[in-house]
Amino acid sequence: MSSIYVVAATKNPKIIFDENMFTICIKSLDKTRWRCTAYFKSKCRATLLTYGKYVNVKYKHNHPPTVQDPDIIENAMHQKVFILRSD
Repeated sequence: MSSIYVVAATKNPKIIFDENMFTICIKSLDKTRWRCTAYFKSKCRATLLTYGKYVNVKYKHNHPPTVQDPDIIENAMHQKVFILRSD
C-alpha cells in the first residue's frame, strides 16, 4: 500500500502523488483519469487512473516535482491506496 493526498477545491479536487500534482481529466461512473498539472506547460504525459482503492500510474514525468511546498501536503487529506504501475 502507498499514499496519495487529495487537495480539496471548490471546482475540481487535485491529487498529489510522488510530489507531483494531478487534476481531473475525464470522469466516469466508476473511474477517474487524472492528468499532470504540467501537461500544457511541459507536455508531461503522466496520468493516473483511479477506481476504488486502486491507482494505475501511467507514464513518467518529464519535469522536476511540481509540489515544493510541504504545507500543501500537510493540509491535504491522506488516503492509503494500492499502486499499479504501467510505464
